[in-house]
Amino acid sequence: MYGVIVTIHILLAGIWLTNILIQLIMKPARVSEEKSKTALYLQYTNLAGMIGAIGILLTGIYLVISNPAYNFFQFNANHWLTSKQIVMVAILIIVAVVVIPTGKKIRASIDGNDAGIAGVLFAKLDKYGWVINVLVVLNILFALSRRFM
Repeated sequence: MYGVIVTIHILLAGIWLTNILIQLIMKPARVSEEKSKTALYLQYTNLAGMIGAIGILLTGIYLVISNPAYNFFQFNANHWLTSKQIVMVAILIIVAVVVIPTGKKIRASIDGNDAGIAGVLFAKLDKYGWVINVLVVLNILFALSRRFM
């Protein structure tokens, strides 16, 4: 069962990484000019982000609980895992404090036909989206680095 959960964990990371492609392809600053593209962008990033973040969180918790060599925030061993856990907490805070409220404001401004505010909010969302993307890639690198320690 452990191997299956590890595989699912890795697949979920891949789903989360698709947000990088979407941000590169759709260019959020231009997307805010078209209502249909804006809705598609928000729906996709929201869905991929939720599936990735919640799935990674749940499978990660399971993997730590089921493996006696791992613990939560254990600073004297498994530095790669502790680093991943700290980064994951940072990602969750950014999502809860910035990304979700900004996404709601964008939807409200689009519904109110206020494209000017939507553009400014999209720039903010894009910036924090890239911060999260970098942190996700960093977490993947931490996971890969354990093989070298």
